[in-house]
Amino acid sequence: MSLEAEMRSLGQKAEEEKAEARKKLQKRCEALGKLDLAEGAKQEMKALVQEVSAWNKAHPKSKLSEIQAKHTKLDADAKELMDGAEGKRQKAKDALVARVEELKKSNLEGDHLSKMESLLQETSTWIEKKPKAKAKDFETQLASLDAAAQAILDAATAEREEARQDLL
Repeated sequence: MSLEAEMRSLGQKAEEEKAEARKKLQKRCEALGKLDLAEGAKQEMKALVQEVSAWNKAHPKSKLSEIQAKHTKLDADAKELMDGAEGKRQKAKDALVARVEELKKSNLEGDHLSKMESLLQETSTWIEKKPKAKAKDFETQLASLDAAAQAILDAATAEREEARQDLL
């Protein structure tokens, strides 16, 4: 094989490697764009993916190392974004679990106690069934739990006050 033919072959091989790297980068962008994230994280991921996709299309003559560096940076940025969303989700879940534990210590009796136990069991079951729910879902569940628990506590307080008044 002549030197010229060998150079052409190497050049063609390099172009094929770059084309394959571009394809992989675009597939990664598409996969990241389909992730089920909370709304804020979803918008950030969408912007990140659009930026990398636009770069990929706008720089057809970039070197293989540049494409690979862009892919590496995309993965690192996406991981940071997903870790942040996971941390937020875990924090919201922990707050809900802590509230359930706190309400278990409520000083209730009779019907109020059974209503609170039922509410807490329902919430605990929801947590078990949806351990990977979005942060927003945990926050909504917490607000719902607080409202229902407060209604039970208010009713118990009113009943105690009424009984106290009857004794006077």
